[in-house]
Amino acid sequence: MISPSGAEVQQGDPVLDRNGVIQELSGTDERGTYTVVWRIVSSDGHPISGELTFSVGEPSEPAGLPTAGGAGGETDPDTDAVGVDLTAIWIIVGIVAIGLGGALVAVLMVRARRRNDGV
Repeated sequence: MISPSGAEVQQGDPVLDRNGVIQELSGTDERGTYTVVWRIVSSDGHPISGELTFSVGEPSEPAGLPTAGGAGGETDPDTDAVGVDLTAIWIIVGIVAIGLGGALVAVLMVRARRRNDGV
């Protein structure tokens, strides 16, 4: 969560509570517009993210979000929580699986031919 002055005000790790998340905040009494930046991974593995704003007292211009290196920074939707590019990993896994499958078929065909030639 980003305060009106641009400071991050969350403390500690978020806690899951049934269908919600609880996040402890620092004791700030700053008035203005706060920005909540969130990101989750859906049950099918796709990351979903967004942001929402709310105001304490009179609304103000929301502060800019931290850079990508910050805790609340913008992230690439094709990366996991640690920042690893999952697209490249899945492409490599697919290529390896296809290669192993092809090799298995080739070995089975050679064995079948040898067995038929020996009969």
